Amino acid sequence: MKNFYLANTIGNPLDNTVAIASIVFGGLLDECPDVKLCFAHGGGYACFGMPRMDRGFKVRSEAKENITSLPSEYLSKIYYDCLTHGPDELEYLVNRVGSDRVLLGSDFPFDMGLDAPSEWISQMSFLDNASKEAILGGNAKKLLKI
Repeated sequence: MKNFYLANTIGNPLDNTVAIASIVFGGLLDECPDVKLCFAHGGGYACFGMPRMDRGFKVRSEAKENITSLPSEYLSKIYYDCLTHGPDELEYLVNRVGSDRVLLGSDFPFDMGLDAPSEWISQMSFLDNASKEAILGGNAKKLLKI
């Protein structure tokens, strides 16, 4: 992972994916239904990999040890930042979890961060104004109760 900056370009989102899968399959969201979790990098590859995780749940007994619902049913219980680096990927995330589960993210001060994340969200034509306002701050206010 040291070559080609893969530790960041692939590794960071992969870490988020492994964390989400472990939390879901580990049963934390059933044991602690009121827990509030937010993952960076749009949750990594978790949303994209969820159909495979659902399949694993259906065909493998060890995937059912701690949960009774499909893994994908837990996605909307988690918050994600918007830092997907692509509008199509952000749209996919919003379609999977709802705009009410997406928060503004920047990755500042790191070099992989967005220079103007608020402007980036404002340019997303697939988001209506209410969704943009929610992502730009409304969702964070609700999550943090401020």
